[in-house]
Amino acid sequence: MLILTRLPGERIFIGDDIVLKITSIDSDTVQLSLDAHPYIQIESKAQSLRDRNKGRPDPQAK
Repeated sequence: MLILTRLPGERIFIGDDIVLKITSIDSDTVQLSLDAHPYIQIESKAQSLRDRNKGRPDPQAK
């Protein structure tokens, strides 16, 4: 694991194809933007879990 400290507006380059930009920082929230070539699929864990659970019954639904 690599831990970095960055300020808003600064960028982190991952290889030649991905740029991670720190868009804003609030008291307990960090907003990031990701820029990558269209052939690179980027998704959040929450998005991935939602997609995986599509069509399954909601355990909290009555």
